[in-house]
Amino acid sequence: MLEEHCNLIGGRKPNSALISRSITISGRRTSIRLEPGMWDGLNEICKREQLSINELCSLVNGCKSPRSSFTSTVRLFVLAYFRAAATEEGHVVAGHGGGGLKSVVEQMLIQ
Repeated sequence: MLEEHCNLIGGRKPNSALISRSITISGRRTSIRLEPGMWDGLNEICKREQLSINELCSLVNGCKSPRSSFTSTVRLFVLAYFRAAATEEGHVVAGHGGGGLKSVVEQMLIQ
């Protein structure tokens, strides 16, 4: 069952190439490079929250520390969003906690 966790990263190897996209943050055009799984996460958040990618990125940028990069802030935001949505019941249903996840990750890195 834990082998199915590859789907958590879109069925891709963790070292998938970064994808650059142009976005507008508070009226200013810029670009951001993220892993495909991060783009998937951002798009899912936008769909759930009924926001455009530009609106979401503008909101995230408002939370950014002056010492942090925007890209890093986006990654942390995506992680925080989905962690907040996680529940113990969801972990049980997904089969988490049996200790086998480490071997699944190691296998993904070998491929």
